[in-house]
Amino acid sequence: MTEKVTKEIKRYTSFLYLKEILKNKSIFLVDYNKWKDSNDNHTINLFKEYLLSQKHRSNKVHSIHAACFTLSKETHHHWETFTTHDEGVCITFSKDQIEKSIELDINEKRELIYQEVKYIRLKNRKLNDCDTKLLEYKDIQFIKRFAYETEKEFRVISINFRDCKETTSIPISTESISGISFNPYMSAEQYEKLCTELVYDFDFPRTKITKSRIVDSTAWKS
Repeated sequence: MTEKVTKEIKRYTSFLYLKEILKNKSIFLVDYNKWKDSNDNHTINLFKEYLLSQKHRSNKVHSIHAACFTLSKETHHHWETFTTHDEGVCITFSKDQIEKSIELDINEKRELIYQEVKYIRLKNRKLNDCDTKLLEYKDIQFIKRFAYETEKEFRVISINFRDCKETTSIPISTESISGISFNPYMSAEQYEKLCTELVYDFDFPRTKITKSRIVDSTAWKS
């Protein structure tokens, strides 16, 4: 049976981050050292060490920034882990258009790479005991422990060759945003307030804005 190709990627985040995307027409990547997950920090550190060991590279690696998305359908886990009740949003992007924006980003100051994350089981509870085919350092930035498999992460990484700010950005078209959904626990008043802000301040189509009904399913209760 052929696996269905995912055409969309989602980003669960804050309303403030959404406004920055719409205002600047860009997605933002942050320094991985700011991530809460020390497991991810460790694998990106190994990747950076690998890059620094490549003597043939003409560009010196200064820093690494990243942005994470999901290929998963909507889940309660994503809402509770990555957003807040009062201003949480899920931004749905066209995967093809985001990839196109990345490919068009020709910049001598950085190299952009992207890939779906692979999830692996640890042998003897040690990362270094894994199959070497899974643990090639040139790909280690795209692996996570199997316990995170449900996240179905799609990761974008910027290898920066110059000193830069704590965040870097990739220009995108706002048309690559196919929809915005608000946290299911958000009050009706707050939802209408934020919808109005998107429509009037950013000219975002009201028809593309919804509130998640994952905890209030009409079909489930019918």
